[in-house]
Order: sequence, then C-alpha cells, then structure tokens
Amino acid sequence: MSNFTPTERTRVRRKPERGSYDRELIYRILDEAFVCHVAFIADGQPFLVPTNYVRVGDKLFLHGSTASRLMKALGSGAPFCLSVTLLDGIVCAPSATGHSVNYRSVVVMGKAEPVEGEAAKLAAMRDFVEYVIRGRWATVRPPSEQELKGTMVATLRSLRRRTSSTILGRNRQTAP
Repeated sequence: MSNFTPTERTRVRRKPERGSYDRELIYRILDEAFVCHVAFIADGQPFLVPTNYVRVGDKLFLHGSTASRLMKALGSGAPFCLSVTLLDGIVCAPSATGHSVNYRSVVVMGKAEPVEGEAAKLAAMRDFVEYVIRGRWATVRPPSEQELKGTMVATLRSLRRRTSSTILGRNRQTAP
C-alpha cells in the first residue's frame, strides 16, 4: 500500500516525527475503532457530533436521519473534519505537567456526498450492520421504504486526499 500525500492542511506541524501518512496504518486504526467525531459548521456555529462509521476500501460511510443537523451539513457538501482516537494508555509523570496519554488517531478532512440509489444505500447499510456485528444483516428485516427515505448515507471520498495520522510515543520525562 502507498502513503497518503500530506497537504498543507493535513501536514503534522508540531512534532512531525509523531505523524504518519501510511495508508495501511491509517486503515488499521480506522478498522479498529468504532466511534468517530465529526466537526462541521452549521448556521455559523461549530458542532462536534459523535457517531459511528464504516470503512469500505478507500471510502468512509456515515449514516443518520435526513433531519439531523450533521447529515444536512454533510449532504450539502459543507467541509467537515472527522477524528478517530484509540487510547492506548495513561502516562503518569513526576510532574503535574508531564502527565499525558498514549494514543493513535486519524484525522480526515474534506467534503461528503450522499449515496444515491436504493441498491447503493442498502449495500452501505449492510456494511454498517456487518461492521457492528458480523452476520447480523442476515437476521434483521430489511429497512422499509419509509426508513430508507428517512435515512441518509454519506460517503467521505476525501479519505484519498486529506488524511493524516498522529501516533504518539511514550512520554520521555524521567523521574528525578
């Protein structure tokens, strides 16, 4: 697999040695996590919404009510920022300011677009259900026409272009 190419917006500036643009590493983090946080602006106000997602190939998918602020923003093509974090440990240090956490994270920036067509929407919804509990799709009833109309599935195609990962190492502060 190749690396993502950092852009001016995605380049890690502070402690760049902790950053990685390795596609395989980024996909491993995305595939291990379950919850993301999506930041966006609506009506001039910033919002940050926790939700779940699924990665299929180079795409991330989100879904939600067509009436939700998040899905309205994503469906409009407004820019967003999505973050996934895996906490690996808590670092205790001799000084109060040295305490920290070890984590792996991925940040995705870009624009989304609604998934169009019933077959494509159903396929993405199946991927969601299977990501949560493998084999579950076969045991649930399919969404009704009304449920499909009330649900938006958005694809975050910008994953190919604007992704960064920050991997933090051990806090190197030593005891006196």
